[in-house]
Amino acid sequence: MLVAIVIFKTGADRTQMIVVSKEQELASTDVALAFLNNVIGPKHASAILAIFTTINSFGNVIGMTFTLARAKQEIAKEGVLPFAKFFGENRILFRKYREKHHSSQSEPTPLGALFLHWVCAVFLILVTWPMKPSSAYRILANLYVYLIDIIPTFIMAVGMLYLRTFTKWSLKSPLPTWLSVTAALVYAIAGGFPLVAVWIPPFQYSDLDVHDIIPGLPWYATGLLSWIMLTCCIVYWVSFRFFLPRIGPRKGKEFVVEREPVFRMQNAERVQWHEIVLHSWVIKAQPEKRRGYMLDDL
Repeated sequence: MLVAIVIFKTGADRTQMIVVSKEQELASTDVALAFLNNVIGPKHASAILAIFTTINSFGNVIGMTFTLARAKQEIAKEGVLPFAKFFGENRILFRKYREKHHSSQSEPTPLGALFLHWVCAVFLILVTWPMKPSSAYRILANLYVYLIDIIPTFIMAVGMLYLRTFTKWSLKSPLPTWLSVTAALVYAIAGGFPLVAVWIPPFQYSDLDVHDIIPGLPWYATGLLSWIMLTCCIVYWVSFRFFLPRIGPRKGKEFVVEREPVFRMQNAERVQWHEIVLHSWVIKAQPEKRRGYMLDDL
């Protein structure tokens, strides 16, 4: 988004804003467009804003794509996903061509994780296909914020409170105990408020109509869909962790993940270059039985 810096000029009897006036800011739905209209004129303002928005959105998509692909790759390395080897490996595309035309060694790409991220993105697009673009964007954005930002924030806040209340955190932290607990409590309240507020319908006399939150969906759609998706993920993990080791050929076995990082020196610093990940189902270790003692006859 184009950010317009508004400067205030204080006079003896009034305060005046430079570039975008107070009246324009109150009347306009897009302050960035009003800023460009005043700077370069209304003829090319919309086109310039669209170009800036497109470049910004494209960079954000690229950054989030590789970030989320790396996150999916780490989940695959833990063996939770099927076809974990494919999704967890790094591959070099067009290896022969790159080795022939590029002298420097090429960086591997998380190809499997990127493919998985693409499948997830296509699935979300197909699910929201019948909806209007504005409604689809709003529900997907709300789900992302609720599942990725709000719920993990509250869980982390509860963990901070647990550390400061039930452990010897005061021996490790240089801050006073009351200040540390207060900060964790404020963080928990701030993170828990949107967790609960999503289930509160708009007030009867509010300017926001119930049907205007997300057209075509009820007001509680964000919370309901978020918890359905979270419940499905929890059921999947519990099934993998507790149910799968009790059936079939894996009965009586436990899933073991061994990860060994490989480093190399680069610019006089040790940098992780590779990681060896081994997945295996092994028989649970039996507790060692004591042989007992041999006593002489009395």
